[in-house]
Amino acid sequence: MPPLQALVALHGMWLLLLAPAAVAAASRLRPATLRRAGSLILLAATLGLAVVAAREAALWLPSVPPEWRRYYPQRVLFSLAVMTDWPLVQLAVLGCVCRLAARRRAAGEQVLPSAQQLPAPQQPPTV
Repeated sequence: MPPLQALVALHGMWLLLLAPAAVAAASRLRPATLRRAGSLILLAATLGLAVVAAREAALWLPSVPPEWRRYYPQRVLFSLAVMTDWPLVQLAVLGCVCRLAARRRAAGEQVLPSAQQLPAPQQPPTV
């Protein structure tokens, strides 16, 4: 197992690499597009988690005594913690952040009318 400081540094590096893209998307995309992007990111992270869980079920569970099988959830979390090649946890966090930003922006747009909803000012006729 790598040292704890190295794991924290590598997970933090992934977060620092991915966070600017999420911030840019949250500030530039429409709420509906941002919600879809967040859902796709969250889906990718969930599928990655399912792959890790299936791999541990196929490789780790058969190799341990039956009394250790109750530690399967901890084993999956351990595998996620030491797996620094794929940023599954960071993708899940950023997907949730994108969805939350889309929800907050959509709620803000519903409260304040947009320029298209305001009546156009009347121009006096020019002669």
